[in-house]
Amino acid sequence: MLFEVYTGAKPGRPRLLLSVTGTLLAGALGLAWFQVHTTAGLGPEQRIADTPLWVRLPHGWRPDPRNPGRFLLPIAGRERRTVYEFERQIQFEYVRLPSFVSLETLLRLPVLSGSGQLTDVSRTRLGPYPAVQIQKIEPRRVGRTPLWRETITRFTCLPRGQVIKVVYEPLEKLRPTDQAILDEVCASLRLDGPTLSGPPAEFLRRAGLKLPLDPEWQVVGTAFEETPGVYIGGLTDGIPGWSLAIFRTWLASGRTPRDLLTDFAARNWLLWDVSDAIREQTRADGATVAAIQHPQFGRADPLIPAAWVVAQSA
Repeated sequence: MLFEVYTGAKPGRPRLLLSVTGTLLAGALGLAWFQVHTTAGLGPEQRIADTPLWVRLPHGWRPDPRNPGRFLLPIAGRERRTVYEFERQIQFEYVRLPSFVSLETLLRLPVLSGSGQLTDVSRTRLGPYPAVQIQKIEPRRVGRTPLWRETITRFTCLPRGQVIKVVYEPLEKLRPTDQAILDEVCASLRLDGPTLSGPPAEFLRRAGLKLPLDPEWQVVGTAFEETPGVYIGGLTDGIPGWSLAIFRTWLASGRTPRDLLTDFAARNWLLWDVSDAIREQTRADGATVAAIQHPQFGRADPLIPAAWVVAQSA
């Protein structure tokens, strides 16, 4: 009787019963989806400290007042006794190196490999940029209690030398949910700057160049918009492995392409006698092409750059 009062259905009307039950179930599922989406989805976009990084973080995460690049998910209700103040944390770092460094080289640095045991290394992305992800586990101790610290680190290097690093750490062991959270956050990451974000064709135009570009190559402008040049970076085995900088310049009175390359070797390699390492030739259109290679190429670090000067006029 109560069922008939609340639904208007009678035992002899099974279709109406199924329709009402389906509507109630769909409404409950929709409400559950809305609650999960609004509480566990990503919040509005925000800038990371004074860097050009912009990112969206899950609802409920709070910035660390002691570290502007760090965000914490507080422990719900603080009902658990712990010396830690977070359930999960994520750290963003943006560092400008003097020049590009391949990800293979960065992976060997102590700041990334460090102590602990690497459990996984894989190719991934940070926003639109190809990147590397490493998972690491290392021992730690809280008082007399031995624990394990598990972290996921993603990093990449732009052609001009900007290193972007994201470190994700849960209070306890990593779970599939943590990887999903990191994937969403990293997918939202972007750079906003006149020399860092923009169509590659526009950067080439500013430099006075026309080049066919591979879709996976990264293109950024010079540190100052007024400088006529561009940086182009490409992949090696799916990760950033090389960078080429192209600039327009001029020759002062009495200066030659060989003089420019000698200055390059002195500044970058601390070598002053490199006359034997420079080769010159004249193109069919009359331009002079001078190139330099490190005198110890093959024995030195293969990532040491070479340089070319193409002189059409002074």
